[in-house]
Amino acid sequence: MKSDPLVSIIIPAYNCKSYIVEALDSVLNQTWKNIEVIVINDGSTDGTRSILEGYDQSKKIILINSKNMGACHARNLGIRKCTGDYVMFMDCDDLIEVNKVEAQLKSLKNRDDCIVGCDWIKFRGDFSNKTIVKNGADDLLRADLDPVDWLIIAWSNNYMFPPLCWLVSKKIIDRVGLWDEKLKQNQDGEYFARVLLYSKKVIFCKDAKVYYRTGIESSISSGRQKKHFISRLTSYRSYVTHLLQVEDTARTRYACACNFRRLSFDVYPTHPDLFIQCESEIKKLGVDISIVPKSGRIFNLLTFFFGWKVSIRLKSFLYYLGYENYLIRKRSNKSD
Repeated sequence: MKSDPLVSIIIPAYNCKSYIVEALDSVLNQTWKNIEVIVINDGSTDGTRSILEGYDQSKKIILINSKNMGACHARNLGIRKCTGDYVMFMDCDDLIEVNKVEAQLKSLKNRDDCIVGCDWIKFRGDFSNKTIVKNGADDLLRADLDPVDWLIIAWSNNYMFPPLCWLVSKKIIDRVGLWDEKLKQNQDGEYFARVLLYSKKVIFCKDAKVYYRTGIESSISSGRQKKHFISRLTSYRSYVTHLLQVEDTARTRYACACNFRRLSFDVYPTHPDLFIQCESEIKKLGVDISIVPKSGRIFNLLTFFFGWKVSIRLKSFLYYLGYENYLIRKRSNKSD
């Protein structure tokens, strides 16, 4: 690889006028100066486009204006446009420390067959007055790991890294292919599972840190409609296909089954067809899986005595009662 590699940073942007300046500033202030920033305006209607067009294009910002086709389509446009030796993806409301790119390149030591991650903070609200939701990566993933081991740890324990944690060579990106534009949820999980499996090693860079914003109303990850659950099911089936091609063992099958079981918790009892499909996938994997959903102390106690299905039904009923009371109060306030 080159001694001064170019890093492409791909950012899809949709209706993010409140956050995009802060996000871009964190990128443009990087200590590693050999970067190109590809921002794809995904049909924004809130003034995001005018903000982006106000940036001096000499600051290595490449702006692509597109129809609203979704974040995955925007990222794929960025992949096709980028010319960097390494690639990083981030969302328009994310932030990165000023040394993020430089520290990760140093950890890679000029290798183009590995992927490097870093520490991350999950926060809510304005960054200057943020509420920390998760303070740092999970301990088991704070190490250099074989890609299969990384996925097994992550899926067995319900861990994750958001996309902006990663820096990966364009060589690997070209082998992996594009983001799946049909998915409505867990697009990043499906995509980076493929990226990791094409990598020789997963490196953890302890000297880099990023900030992942949560609590945005339009966030893809927060979707609870049936189409979102179907996408998760599809992405988990992709996990099975790609992971078992690399290693088909009891431990990889168990890790895959954990994803289906957690999804079955989310769709039960509202979507019985999806629940049956999840349980069928677990059966096909041929492993015994004993994980149960976790929640508050009372829920966990009910699960211990009555099983998770009864606990989820009771929890759903109580939420329903609370929502009904909320609607009654809302109608009453309007009449007043």
